Amino acid sequence: MPHIQPDDLALLRTHPHRSREHLAVLQPPPKLTCQLDGVPGDPTTQINYTNVIQGGYTAVVAGMTLWVGTAAGKRDKGTCRIRKTPTDAILYISEDSAIDWAVDDWLTVVENYELWAKYPRIVTNEECTFYKDWDVEYSDQHSKWAPVAVMGPPDCQFIDPDTGKATVKFVGNRSYAVAPGASLSTYAWTFPGGTPSNSSSAGTEASPVVVTWDTPGIYWVSLKVTDSQSPAKTHTGRRPIFIFPADRNTGPYTRFKMTGRSGTVGQQGHTATFEVYGDADQAEFPDRALVVYFTEDWYGDTKKSIGGNFPFRAHIKFVGYIQRESTTKDPQTSMITFEAATINALMNTREGFSSWIEDKSSAANWCEATNLTADRAALSLCRYNSTVLDITDVIVTGSTLRIKSQEFEGKATLLRQLQGLYDDLFAVVCCDKQGALYFEIDPQMKTEEERETIDIVAALEHGDWRHQKEHRR
Repeated sequence: MPHIQPDDLALLRTHPHRSREHLAVLQPPPKLTCQLDGVPGDPTTQINYTNVIQGGYTAVVAGMTLWVGTAAGKRDKGTCRIRKTPTDAILYISEDSAIDWAVDDWLTVVENYELWAKYPRIVTNEECTFYKDWDVEYSDQHSKWAPVAVMGPPDCQFIDPDTGKATVKFVGNRSYAVAPGASLSTYAWTFPGGTPSNSSSAGTEASPVVVTWDTPGIYWVSLKVTDSQSPAKTHTGRRPIFIFPADRNTGPYTRFKMTGRSGTVGQQGHTATFEVYGDADQAEFPDRALVVYFTEDWYGDTKKSIGGNFPFRAHIKFVGYIQRESTTKDPQTSMITFEAATINALMNTREGFSSWIEDKSSAANWCEATNLTADRAALSLCRYNSTVLDITDVIVTGSTLRIKSQEFEGKATLLRQLQGLYDDLFAVVCCDKQGALYFEIDPQMKTEEERETIDIVAALEHGDWRHQKEHRR
């Protein structure tokens, strides 16, 4: 958490404090509903479709989620990722051998970008050719390192009854170049349904990109950053923006209670347990659904939220995903209970695949890299072995220490692979409550000069203590 400014610190010391709590759960809209045309082979990387009853293939974007079910809109047979842009007859999907495909299965592509592992492929020939994500060939990905878009956590806003609009502010200047000597040259925001619909401004804390929406819904905002290399490299991040009606009783869940929350750097993230009351349906809380817990806060008579690690998102208190098989419904009270956790927990359920990167003066394949550091090895894993870089902020250590090679252990989870990389740097992989992924060096392993640059969040005064102070050796 950054340093709390004096005015905000004075506000924090103003009593009474009160908050109005809200809970948003992502329920993605369908973009294409159709049926399977024939039974695909195994392994399955593309499927033919027919009988489109809703939407169209032009609305489908690589990275969206495909539901496979026995009826339209169902996912009882499984889910997978749209791997690349479809055609009017073919959907290209992540390699899958778990779904039991059958003629006339229903296919529903929903606007949701999830955490997935990307499978490698090895074609045996005279030299053995490696591919990422089934058919991505190596060109210069490990010498012309691509940049990283940083755009903050999802946001939730209510339409103002006086203006008829909801306002969201965006900051993108925390994005960063990865290649040696490169910088970011352009920023390209898209705001579906918003005004403006796009922007080329980076967006800073002092001068954010300000966007308004006048219609409730879930809007996936994207930020594409381009670096200064030749040829230039890009990266696109996506985040959902929840716009709710002015009537706070018909928007997010309000009849709920957070019954527990825990999290430390040692635990690598945060978990929270929720109880939802009223007439909510258990189907509204599926496994892996994105959950955003947010508040409206008052300090005395002043309405303002304080805290968080990203500008204009202090009201976002927790961003996580519903844990597998954690949702239950009490048959007597109809109360829904579920557990959510930050993305580190989801990464700990996704098995990674064995891979190897070696530092070379020039890189000719996926197993070689130039100017290899721990951060660049980690970003390669996040970008080419998973989708984590596209759906959450990833903040690296900034270490320029070169490494000779890195082996990512097979049959280990994505989280374990990343942590194994940083063990030698005395660094930890962890999440903040807003869902950002950090690679941080242990402060005790930093030099005295480096420790002096660590932010002091606030200097506590005598009146800030609630209980008797204890000093232990």
